[in-house]
Amino acid sequence: MLREPRVPLFEMTACLTKAVDLVSRALVDHQNRVAYIASSLGAEIGLPLCERNDLLLAGILHDTGGLSLEERLEAIVFDHDSRTLSRHCNQGYLLFGRFEPFREAANLIRYHHTRWDEQHDLADRGVVVPFGSHVLHLADRVAVLLTDQEEALGRARDIVERIQLNKGGMFCPDLVEAFSSLAGKEYFWLEATSRSISAILSQRVPATQVELDLDGVLNLAKLFAEIVDFRSPFTATHSMGVAAVAAEIARRFGFSDRECRLMEAAGYLHDLGKLAVPASVLDKPGQLTEKERNIIRVHSFYTFQVLKPMEQLATLAEWAAFHHERMDGTGYPFHLSGVELPLGARIMAVADVFTALAEDRPYREGLSGEDALKIVRRLAEDGGLDPGVVDMLGLSYEYLDAIRANVQGTASREYREFGGE
Repeated sequence: MLREPRVPLFEMTACLTKAVDLVSRALVDHQNRVAYIASSLGAEIGLPLCERNDLLLAGILHDTGGLSLEERLEAIVFDHDSRTLSRHCNQGYLLFGRFEPFREAANLIRYHHTRWDEQHDLADRGVVVPFGSHVLHLADRVAVLLTDQEEALGRARDIVERIQLNKGGMFCPDLVEAFSSLAGKEYFWLEATSRSISAILSQRVPATQVELDLDGVLNLAKLFAEIVDFRSPFTATHSMGVAAVAAEIARRFGFSDRECRLMEAAGYLHDLGKLAVPASVLDKPGQLTEKERNIIRVHSFYTFQVLKPMEQLATLAEWAAFHHERMDGTGYPFHLSGVELPLGARIMAVADVFTALAEDRPYREGLSGEDALKIVRRLAEDGGLDPGVVDMLGLSYEYLDAIRANVQGTASREYREFGGE
């Protein structure tokens, strides 16, 4: 029986940051840098440790509500129009505000592109901007001016001058002065641009930080699935469907309740690496080019790389990331075969294919449960899927399809409420 996981919240959040960084090289470590600068500013002005921790979490997550590459790239232009960026701020607030450990960070994210001189107009409308949002805003703008460690010390004076020019307008005057003091210390620039910034941030997290039990992992994994799936109307409910089908098949194989919940979490996370796949490829109505197919084939490897560092979830990582391996060894990315594949991974592969066939895609309408089952059976006969798992699916495919449809119907409503098409 699998042990109950105890996963540090920061460690799992860092995995999401790694996945988000896959979207574009221009965005690598941006969220970590914002987290570092924001928490450093918090310390400089004497904020309590709990508020600095909220700033650190908010920094790591702040742009994740920008689901498209275009939104993310627009957000790293220094002289931005805060009104055009309000959408991804609000999306981040809606995403993370539902998860209790992120609730305070979500409040900061909601207004992290609000200028200092805009707060009075907002106050007249009954909107109170948290002070932490102003800290996050300044940290974010400093981070977009940074390039690499080799140039950081040489550019420090120019960056300080740029921030000083916006004192009282874009930024809180007291925060600008605190930043100017902090900027006089070389270590600040060297750590902010360090390639080991994730390790530096982890050292700032107190030993008493929140640890997630299996229910917490499940809830956070579902949130991650929304970040992945909500990028496209054609995948908006995919991971929810896969998670439900995989967990139910696992239950029929005699998996314990705990293992079934872990399988559900693996289903939520199986496509985490798709954050590296452009939406234009995911939504393409016609046949993919060889280059586009290769881009998609990388996603399961990225899922494995992102999840692998969490030793407490090693089994989950395998179940999630091996869903494109084949029984005959011709799958990807590791070309595992037969007994090399854990039963959980073979269940995930069947759940993924069955769910995908039942969904509408840009190039076809979703198939009925019966027609989807026929294709799944052919894939088993051809050496792709585990025949035993497919037989288990076939024994109750109508019930499993009903579970999938019900779960995805709920997810579809949540997607529309979130602002999807």
